[in-house]
Amino acid sequence: MADTVELYRTFEGPTEWQQNIPGVVLTAGIINRICFTLRDNPISAPDQKFNAAKAVISIRHIPDISKIAGTFDPIELTTDDTTLNTELYIPADMPRGYYRLHILLYDATDTPIDVLEVGACVDRSIQPRSDKHMTMESVRTQFRDLSAADNELLDSLEIGTGDIIDAVQRCIEQYNNRAPRIMTYDGTTFPYPEILRTGVLYMLLRSIWTALERRRMAYQAGGVQVDLERRADAYNKLMQEYSTMWSGGISQAKNEENLLTFTGHYTYL
Repeated sequence: MADTVELYRTFEGPTEWQQNIPGVVLTAGIINRICFTLRDNPISAPDQKFNAAKAVISIRHIPDISKIAGTFDPIELTTDDTTLNTELYIPADMPRGYYRLHILLYDATDTPIDVLEVGACVDRSIQPRSDKHMTMESVRTQFRDLSAADNELLDSLEIGTGDIIDAVQRCIEQYNNRAPRIMTYDGTTFPYPEILRTGVLYMLLRSIWTALERRRMAYQAGGVQVDLERRADAYNKLMQEYSTMWSGGISQAKNEENLLTFTGHYTYL
């Protein structure tokens, strides 16, 4: 009898525990269909109108979003549209990695009226190539945040797609800004996936720990002291461990790059 194996299109799922940073996961070599909705802020009413005649979307590198990696055909809108339905074709040769979608809205006179941004990760490709990409799934599996069943008290995932992308951007910014500044990297060229993964996990743990501490409260009932966010202590300990690994990884990689400049393997940027 053959074994039955479940396949998952993605480990990404809805997050309900908190308002997460928006982000999308894309596949290179196919048309990615995404429906965007608009809100003024995370707690405002949904189904707001875009009030635009046209949307032009580009995909840009991070952390330097001035560098465009690709553009898409303009999308016509009506003043009553509450959704932005897109068909984004990602070329098969686009490098896997982390980007940002830049959505520029125009009125009927072709005057720009608004700019929206969404984190984007090209995580898979129909033509896989050898690269140094740190996948979204590798973060989720190490964090063990794959489904609501992993977080019984929350009944949802704890980290969203955009949270991971934002953590990647902060890690690359920290790496590029730390001396010696021999090489600078972006969301597609960072060559140390394991170092980046420890940095991303540190950033995520720090963010969650901050949220837990901010609303931490203890109360006493029936002679029993209750700490509503006691798990913050465990997160803090784990966060410190990943902080040490992240800082050590940066130092090791920077020292190696510094030494290799004397052999001609690296050039200053």
